[in-house]
Amino acid sequence: MSLITAQKSGSVDRTLQLTGTVTARHQAKLSPRTAGLVTRLNVDAGSRVAQGDVLLELDPKMAQLSLAVM
Repeated sequence: MSLITAQKSGSVDRTLQLTGTVTARHQAKLSPRTAGLVTRLNVDAGSRVAQGDVLLELDPKMAQLSLAVM
């Protein structure tokens, strides 16, 4: 039986570079309660978001007109 002993203790740094495809576990379809012109988009495609995050902003003039019609 052979006995192997370490000459020096320490950590081993190993890096792997791989190519692949990542897909989301969860997706959601969004539909606003009112029509309007998007004036600002606060997230990029693929961004992680949480409940309560503001994803986009609508032109307030268009939103007010849409609500007035309802």
